[in-house]
Amino acid sequence: MERKTLKLEVKGLDEAGTFTGYVAVTGNKDLGGDIIEPGAFAKTLKDHDGKVMLLDSHDSWSQNARLGILHLSEDSKGLKVDKGVLNLQKASAQEAYADLKFYHQNGLPLGMSIGYDDIQKTYETDKTGNPIRHLKEVALWEGSLVTFPMNPKARVT
Repeated sequence: MERKTLKLEVKGLDEAGTFTGYVAVTGNKDLGGDIIEPGAFAKTLKDHDGKVMLLDSHDSWSQNARLGILHLSEDSKGLKVDKGVLNLQKASAQEAYADLKFYHQNGLPLGMSIGYDDIQKTYETDKTGNPIRHLKEVALWEGSLVTFPMNPKARVT
């Protein structure tokens, strides 16, 4: 499974432990040399009814790292978090929510990352000879809160 680290664009936070924003942006090259193409998430969103687990830093083994659920859709900007729901019955999710609010309010937002398998991809080389991978279809497994995101264009507003 591959992982993509991106900044979470948080559009709002409320006391119920929910948030909205973008977990992935399409059409721009990230720091790893990948471009997620528009439509890359369509099949996986359908297969998973638009939901994936929200984890802490891709940790799928620790019960404390399972933070909640992401309700997702894809629009012209990218992979939209229509509603992220933290399980506030868990101390780890309460801490994650406190961090989300604190860093958002202080202009240093937490990032998000996606765990996925690439299903369809193509390659090209940029002007400097570096490879660029175009992700045309991905199988999304999870979204994670992370400290350092891969895609600098997906930012908290």
